[in-house]
Amino acid sequence: MELDRISLTIRPRGHWEAIDLGLTLLQTYARSFFPIWFAVVLPIIVVIYFVFLEFSPPWLAASFIWWLKPFYDLVCLHFFSRAVFNELPTIRQTWAALPSLIFSRNALAMLTFRRFDLARSFNLPIAQLEGLTGTARRKRVNLLQKQTRSYAVYLTVIYLHFEWLVYCSLILLFLLFVPDIYVDSIWEQLMESETDTAFTLLIMLFSLIALTIIEPLYVASGFVLYLNRRTHLEGWDIELLFRQIAKRMYSPLMVFGAAIMVSALIFPHSPAFALEQEQAKINIQQVLADPDFSTTETRYRWVYVGEVKSLETPISDGVDFSFLAWLFKTFVVLMEYLIWLVFFLLIIGLLFYYRRYLLMLLHISVKPPLVVEENAAVTLVQHGHHHAHLPLDPAHTAWQWWQRGDTHAALSLLYRAALQQTQRRYSLLIEDGRTEDECVRLVKQAAPVETGNYFAQLTRFWQQLAYAQRVPNDSVIKQLCEDWKLHF
Repeated sequence: MELDRISLTIRPRGHWEAIDLGLTLLQTYARSFFPIWFAVVLPIIVVIYFVFLEFSPPWLAASFIWWLKPFYDLVCLHFFSRAVFNELPTIRQTWAALPSLIFSRNALAMLTFRRFDLARSFNLPIAQLEGLTGTARRKRVNLLQKQTRSYAVYLTVIYLHFEWLVYCSLILLFLLFVPDIYVDSIWEQLMESETDTAFTLLIMLFSLIALTIIEPLYVASGFVLYLNRRTHLEGWDIELLFRQIAKRMYSPLMVFGAAIMVSALIFPHSPAFALEQEQAKINIQQVLADPDFSTTETRYRWVYVGEVKSLETPISDGVDFSFLAWLFKTFVVLMEYLIWLVFFLLIIGLLFYYRRYLLMLLHISVKPPLVVEENAAVTLVQHGHHHAHLPLDPAHTAWQWWQRGDTHAALSLLYRAALQQTQRRYSLLIEDGRTEDECVRLVKQAAPVETGNYFAQLTRFWQQLAYAQRVPNDSVIKQLCEDWKLHF
């Protein structure tokens, strides 16, 4: 590779700096590149589009043009790989090189199983410029991609978004000049598979403009990233520096000077030249013998040399207080751990204390709901009575007990059965030790309004009977038994 002819400044760069240099490369040779793009690439795209448009829907033509992007990259790289060595190919030379680019093994691979390679712009020079295939190419790719592939992938993703950004911006710019009454119909055509021919050509024009702006920049950035990676691995900057030194050493002026030095060493000096040397030595000695040259003077000046540690050993008074510093640091560390421990214990305590409210918010019941089978029975603690069993029909049993005069047992049975049914039906957690008012508040929060009001009324009559010995009327108890069946 003739590095002396390269137009870029060869030096190791960062990956993003190399990618940014691709923009500079395109800007430098834009006047020579874009005529080739418009004369070689765009005509092929237009011909493919109109051929497909005759026999297929527009989206299929657009998809095929998108699939051929690696082919456009081959043409772009053919130009940039010669432009960096100051060999600008012409349109005729590009057309002449087109068959070798299209029918190469690399082109077939780029259009098939390597089509979705996200590092395409970085890997393309390895196959196209170095001409490697098979195992040699795979080893070369693995070597060059170390510490670089991720940036090549970022490059592909970024420029893909840039291309869509340019495409959508052109569509929005077009819609800005369209009257409002036609905007809805245009959007409908965009969403439909079959659109007007003129509108289809306009959309194709926008896609070609976006492709023309982004694709050459994408290839140029990937190519410079490839050159920068080879500079890091092969030391191109050092090789180029050695070549420049070698050129300076073999220049005509250096050869002439070397010839004079050799002749001065080989040929003897003339007597006149020897006499002049002796006279010069005598004159020098006479000048140095003058008093002005024999006087010596010593001057001193301050020079800052930095802080100097004292060499004197500090006088010890017999007491060493260094342990206090260690003790203070230890105390600070222990206090820090203690504060964190108290903090976590406080969080755990709050969660434990308010666990029932958290479970209510999450609608979670710690205890599984009780399922009463047909012959099952649940123990009931009656107010002022021994243990009994909850019957299958609590309302009917409570009314029977009331009629025979066992008022406390009847109302207690009705109240306890309602509380149990509420817990089971609405997954309500009521711990032991809750008061009647707290139970009413919890039931009203979980159950419907009618059920909550009924339970509050039942609790009020139960409290009047249990604590005030106020026996309600038979009609009230009968109504409570009938309403119990409606709610539970």
